[in-house]
Amino acid sequence: MTKGDLEENVSSGEDFQRESKAIFENHYLLRESLLEIMSQEEWSKPKNFTDVRSKPITIYRQTRTLHTLMTLYSVYKYNINQNSPEEMLNLNQAQRNPKYSHIPLSSRAVLDDILNIAGIQNRWHPSFENVDLRNRNYVRKILLNAEHADGSPVTITEIKEMNAWDWRTVRVKDPEIGLDKALRSLVQYFTAFDYWKTHPKYSLNHVVQKRKKGKVNKKALNEVLEFAGL
Repeated sequence: MTKGDLEENVSSGEDFQRESKAIFENHYLLRESLLEIMSQEEWSKPKNFTDVRSKPITIYRQTRTLHTLMTLYSVYKYNINQNSPEEMLNLNQAQRNPKYSHIPLSSRAVLDDILNIAGIQNRWHPSFENVDLRNRNYVRKILLNAEHADGSPVTITEIKEMNAWDWRTVRVKDPEIGLDKALRSLVQYFTAFDYWKTHPKYSLNHVVQKRKKGKVNKKALNEVLEFAGL
């Protein structure tokens, strides 16, 4: 393992792959490093991805965030499936060339893959990818369970009168499965949902965050409310 940081540009995809292999094929070291972040018991409890992805992890005396580790793993996994060394990517190529935008550099699924390699069981709080946003009864249910950040109820009339910035402070909820998301996210993910269903090679999060298919405006909110019969 070289001392050079993997985040730096390397001379070739082969170099990147060799150095990444030292991380992701050393299952014991990977497990030990992940368990320094949280115990197995803590990993097993439901959590939000956004609360975890920025945590630091140290491997081979190099400290990076879990987000960076996921990015390294995604490129490493992509390279494994290439037919020749010339087709392998280094990190900068994967991040900066739009041609490779389909690679899910950082996601819950990617981190689950890494944790599985390390033999660590993990659980997430449900996300919009885990529910059917084209089930009007379900969308109605989570809107009627909406709350302010302090836990007080929010009426549909209040929601209609809010500006888009205030949607961040309203939580739509499904207490039965533990779904707890911002109203703004519901509007954004709802309007991107149909595109996602017709492009299954992407995650819903990728469609929203990278491909910018979700909308956040009054018209989009009205679309959600009308769909739910509210």
